[in-house]
Amino acid sequence: MSDTLTLIGARQEAAARSHRRRYVGVMMSMTLLDAMLHVVFFAFSGRHDIILLHLPAEIALLVAANIAGALWIYRPIFAFMRGTGPAEAAVNRLHDLPRLSLFWAMGIAIPYAAINFGLIPAFLLYEELAPLPIPMLGVRVLVWTVFFPTLIYFLAKNHAAEARSALLGDWGVHLTPRDGTLRKRLIIAFAIAVLLPSVTIMVDAFTMEQTGTWLGVPPYSILVFDFVTAIAIMAVFVTFTARSLHRPLRALTRTMADLHGGNLDAFAPVQTDDEIGQLAANYNEMLHGLRDRETVRTAFGKFVNPRIAELILKRPETLHGDVRTATVLFTDIESFTTITESMSPQATIDLLNDYFSVVMEPVGRFGGIITNFTGDSLLAAFNVPEEDPDHAANAVRTALEIERLLKGRTFGAHGVTLRTRVGINTGPVVAGAVGATDRLGYTILGDTVNVAARLEQLNKQYDSLILVSEETAKAAGTTFRFEAIGDVMVKGRGQPIRAYKVLASE
Repeated sequence: MSDTLTLIGARQEAAARSHRRRYVGVMMSMTLLDAMLHVVFFAFSGRHDIILLHLPAEIALLVAANIAGALWIYRPIFAFMRGTGPAEAAVNRLHDLPRLSLFWAMGIAIPYAAINFGLIPAFLLYEELAPLPIPMLGVRVLVWTVFFPTLIYFLAKNHAAEARSALLGDWGVHLTPRDGTLRKRLIIAFAIAVLLPSVTIMVDAFTMEQTGTWLGVPPYSILVFDFVTAIAIMAVFVTFTARSLHRPLRALTRTMADLHGGNLDAFAPVQTDDEIGQLAANYNEMLHGLRDRETVRTAFGKFVNPRIAELILKRPETLHGDVRTATVLFTDIESFTTITESMSPQATIDLLNDYFSVVMEPVGRFGGIITNFTGDSLLAAFNVPEEDPDHAANAVRTALEIERLLKGRTFGAHGVTLRTRVGINTGPVVAGAVGATDRLGYTILGDTVNVAARLEQLNKQYDSLILVSEETAKAAGTTFRFEAIGDVMVKGRGQPIRAYKVLASE
């Protein structure tokens, strides 16, 4: 056990570090983009000397700031994944992860843009860069302070979706979505992907002569560069917006397919706080209901015949009672009191469980339902709750099969041989729920049941194992051979009934 726990802890530690490492990569993407833009910009302008002067220092500062921020922001999530922190703090931080990432990125981008595009060119290094056109300067600052932090926001949101799935799949934590809308996310993505590049191109179109002179390149190449940049920006935002929609929908579709296959543990990860996340949460609520229903069905089926449980769950009106003609089978173990008088209570229970496991099988196989156990007795009915036109014959088949299965078989730890007497009668019964409003039992009632029980007792008098009424013998048809024993009086009836022994089956 200790080795297993150690292995689980090692896996969780490795998973926690992997998730934190990926998040650090998310925050470092701003540094990578900055380096790429610097290289492209200076290569485009031909000012290769500028890169060596201040780019390494900028990259070092961005790396340090972003790593520090990533480790601080991700700390509650990392602590929980390692098993050293509370789940609530990790869940709250996951909800806030995109927003905190955005704020941290803006906190870096704003002073960085002010220094990089304002102070350094104007005062520190290059006097020839001071006359940078103000509109162009404003656009560059806007790109840095809006585009980069927003990109970090979407990247962090994508990582949060992965981490949420991991919390459900690996740690069993169910998240609930907070208020959020797809519309807000799509508007932001549209504004960044379309409006920001459009503004950049418009500004550069009016200042391309001045900008071209400043850079020492043909004016039209400024617009070419802007178009390429705009396409890249749109591609990035379309990709991540589509991914943020596709990922949770794909996860939900996959879990629904698992549920369709019968997997009641197929919970959907709540990856977002928008309508898709709410849909996943509602699906999980539905799944909880299905699991509860299946638990009730399973537990119900242990105390009530599973077919009755299924019918009641599908048709609750069945609880109110159903009047129909049915065949009732009543069994009782011969000399049971004598057999068990020297047994312990536990041995007696084990004996009965072993016996009933054998007797119940043919009842279900021939379409009957067991409505009651009383000590060593069993009451079964055919043609309820579902119709069976051959119910009388099936009841007789069940009785014969029970006697066949018991012959030569021993039961319990003491290896006891058992004989069972059976009484069968056909007639009208009331089948339904009986009891108080807060506790019900499904049963069958009527004189037909009483006659079946009396016929079982008459087996003692006629040295037989199976007795059926005339109604059952007629309804069973010519498949079986019956021997009439004459008219007999049964307790509770003023008039005699005609009873038959069952001699042979088909």
